[in-house]
Amino acid sequence: MSVLSSIFQRYDLCLIQEIRDVSGAAIQDLLALVNRNQPNASRYALALSARLGRTSSKEQYGVFYRTDKVQVVAQLQYNDTSNWFERPPFSLVVRAVPGGAGVSPHLFLTFCHIQPSSAVSELDRMADVYAHYAAQSAFPPAWQEALQERWLFMGDLNAGCSYVLPSDWPRIRLRNATESVSGAALPTFRWLVNDSTGTTTAALSSCPYDRFVARKGLLRGDAGAAL
Repeated sequence: MSVLSSIFQRYDLCLIQEIRDVSGAAIQDLLALVNRNQPNASRYALALSARLGRTSSKEQYGVFYRTDKVQVVAQLQYNDTSNWFERPPFSLVVRAVPGGAGVSPHLFLTFCHIQPSSAVSELDRMADVYAHYAAQSAFPPAWQEALQERWLFMGDLNAGCSYVLPSDWPRIRLRNATESVSGAALPTFRWLVNDSTGTTTAALSSCPYDRFVARKGLLRGDAGAAL
């Protein structure tokens, strides 16, 4: 846990997946360790999803964030009525803690641990998850703008090697969707980790399982955020 704690303390916001402890004690112990030597003004809090999964082996998504840097505006659990996902996506609407006279823009963050055996279909269905949230007219304008300009999808997507073959990509809308901008067809979503980048701890592996997928605005850096 000390290694995880030291990593988390480098960042304002971190995602942890595959939380399986039924008692919930382990993740709270980790939070306590992260905060052990933190000043009161820069302590971390935890946003935690429900336990998710079709089998008895359920998982949670957890997001650690520095309370002096990040404000969690809302937590949203995708209602997977069509049973598309083994572990349905979990989302946060966040913004930088306001400072001075400026108004910090919102970010819409979505997390998912994609099931390896269903990686192609689950990745494709993430386009439907995005469309579902983008169609929510009841969302405040700041959330709607965040979805259009500053949506970031991340997690262990199992998006490569034997789980997603090169021949599979044409069937994945999250990869291939386009939109018209000034008469040109541009990608709706931008994949920030390329297909040849290994993201595992295995020394000889080049499998790009862990990915970030973004909407256009986040890439311009106009949200005051960095990955």
